[in-house]
Amino acid sequence: MQEVSELRQREAEAYFRMVAERGPDADVPGYAFHNLGVYDEADFETLSDVLRGVDAGASFAFLGRDADEQAATVEAIDAAGHDVVLHGHRHVACGDLPASLARDNVERGLAAVEAASGVEPAGFFAPLQAMNAATMEALVDAGFEWAVGHAEVAVPDDLTLVEIEPLVDFELLTDGTDPDEAFDALSERAEEGGVFLVHPNVVEFYDGTAELEAWIDEHRPRPVSEWIEEGGVGLLVDAVRPLRIE
Repeated sequence: MQEVSELRQREAEAYFRMVAERGPDADVPGYAFHNLGVYDEADFETLSDVLRGVDAGASFAFLGRDADEQAATVEAIDAAGHDVVLHGHRHVACGDLPASLARDNVERGLAAVEAASGVEPAGFFAPLQAMNAATMEALVDAGFEWAVGHAEVAVPDDLTLVEIEPLVDFELLTDGTDPDEAFDALSERAEEGGVFLVHPNVVEFYDGTAELEAWIDEHRPRPVSEWIEEGGVGLLVDAVRPLRIE
């Protein structure tokens, strides 16, 4: 029987936990598509072109486990002036990782992305957003200066922690909100600024791509690294499959 690494096992646990938290009303087809619908290089290029077409930008999350097959995409995103952001080596919840696994997740992911593409990720985005002290310590030791997520413990002085706005497309669309209404709500919230998370593969599943593009045109978001310096509206793009079925 093939041995399953603890990091990979936690990846499955994190995904099942995410679905279970939504309870019996979870939109199973939507979650299945998010996991199985692969956002490919052409999809990333299209979204990048939409952003650059209105002088906007975003931070794009990638996993170390996918670095070899997504190397060309990572290079293209970086060359277009967007942030490449590490989402971990595997899609594991970072709120309760022991120190050894936290370091393994950060260091392996960082090394994989850099080795495959030659691109150094600009920041880190924690799956499920929570981060514990061990994860933040691993990030600082790896040279990261900022991360997206939240923590209930003290944040190291050398790390800037960016929290995502609570009104996100995934929650609205999977709850049955019409795409027009969902992005109208996002537009209202964006008037006050902040960093917003979108899952473009999920948006596509719910036929909201046109509304997403209109929202981009209206608010001209910027990568998280620029948002930290200048404020306004920041955009984080996550089209990662949370559980890789091999």
